[in-house]
Amino acid sequence: MMGYPQLGGGVIKSYYVKKGDKVMWLHKDDFDDHYDVLFVDNAEFMKKYPKNAVERDYLSFLINKYTAMSNG
Repeated sequence: MMGYPQLGGGVIKSYYVKKGDKVMWLHKDDFDDHYDVLFVDNAEFMKKYPKNAVERDYLSFLINKYTAMSNG
């Protein structure tokens, strides 16, 4: 059985994130610094996923939830 190759040591450490017209390179270590910039415009999301209660390893999950909550 073949496995999938792992890139970046097996853990994704950075992402390209698009917010409006702006695209940023978001390194995993900068997640806390950019959390408000990414999500502050959705009060419902911020209430459900407050900055101090989420882990940066779940960035893709958070972006998915934010997008779903923002688009109705």
